[in-house]
Amino acid sequence: MGVTTAMCTSFKSELLGGTHDLDTNTIKLALIKSGESGTYGAATTNYSDVTGNSDEASGTNYSTGGNTLGSATISTSGTTAILDFADTTFS
Repeated sequence: MGVTTAMCTSFKSELLGGTHDLDTNTIKLALIKSGESGTYGAATTNYSDVTGNSDEASGTNYSTGGNTLGSATISTSGTTAILDFADTTFS
């Protein structure tokens, strides 16, 4: 199975409503096992959807709950907004 990504529709709405402040809130990145019970994409609304299905990876050198992303930088290029975090490593 290939890697698929999507920004949750509910997250987009919450951004516009001011629920999230991406350069000051704690943002985390988790690893999800492929081929598991869950299907995650734009309709996914909560991290508990992943943990409730036990689909988050676990094992040596990875703690469930993901890595905290730091050093957020927000910029623009033309009409595109860019959010960049410092690199994180899952060893």
